[in-house]
Amino acid sequence: MLERIAAELEAKLTLVCASEAALVAALRAGELELAAGAFDGDSPWLEKVGSTLPYSRHSGRLLLTPPGENRWLMRLDQLIVAGSR
Repeated sequence: MLERIAAELEAKLTLVCASEAALVAALRAGELELAAGAFDGDSPWLEKVGSTLPYSRHSGRLLLTPPGENRWLMRLDQLIVAGSR
């Protein structure tokens, strides 16, 4: 799914392995544009960053975005919805 989003946006995908706390800190600092992990609707991190619609109906997993990036978040949600058809 991340590769599909990157291809659609003509973006470079770089994978970073880190703890949830480190990923959220990097989002808030503007060091990352997107974080994927075991984030769901009950995640305590949702108060600190943006989140997409669930990208998996089965798991309810969300992607996280930097706070205040509403246009970016809307574009990701559009891609998630288009990919679920």
